[in-house]
Amino acid sequence: MHLRESPLMDDVEYAYANSPFIESRWKEAGIQPGDIGSPDRFKKLVPCFDKDDIQEFRDKYYDSTAGLARLDNHDINKVVSTSDATGGPTPAPIRSRQKYEYTKTTTFI
Repeated sequence: MHLRESPLMDDVEYAYANSPFIESRWKEAGIQPGDIGSPDRFKKLVPCFDKDDIQEFRDKYYDSTAGLARLDNHDINKVVSTSDATGGPTPAPIRSRQKYEYTKTTTFI
């Protein structure tokens, strides 16, 4: 299966566009989403990372989301974090895959 035909490509493009951490890691590796055309190329090209890398980005850029989300991204509806067991808490932004339409409620007396 070609990655363009896969839902994974949507996630690849979303991650690159909405995560300064991912964008930075991929730029360091010299890749962009368009370079990834298949799951095999994804495995070959995309650099791995761990909690230490995320915490390093957080500390380097004083970023409360550790670069895992852009703060102007309206798909993010909350940021949770791990406990402070090793190296401080690690944030985990959570995005909603659905758009919610908010309606006003009226109270009648």
